[in-house]
Amino acid sequence: MNSNESIRTFGGAAELDFSGKGLGSADVKVLAELLKDNKTAKVLNVMSNKIGPEGAKPFGELLKTNNTLTQLDVSDNKIEAEGAAALADGLLSNSVLLCLNVMGNKIGPEGAKSVGALLKTNNT
Repeated sequence: MNSNESIRTFGGAAELDFSGKGLGSADVKVLAELLKDNKTAKVLNVMSNKIGPEGAKPFGELLKTNNTLTQLDVSDNKIEAEGAAALADGLLSNSVLLCLNVMGNKIGPEGAKSVGALLKTNNT
């Protein structure tokens, strides 16, 4: 296995915890790209970082294609309504994720509407 493949599999870990690491939107763009082809990680925790709305967008894109993650925790990241909408958009084509934690993100009524609309159509 080459080093690039090793990075993409994260050593075969089923749970990845990047909580409270000071990650910003640029960091999570790289993380989401690395996870795109990952087949082992089921839980991703990025709570209490600084990803903001721009950092939620790569995770929304990841959710469109990733068929492995069952839990994603983006709590306390100030993703706001824009970030919640990006995640909801990604989940429209995802049938694997079972738990999405967006607590403490100040998503407001518009973000809640995005997530609520998703829940009406989601079967997982």
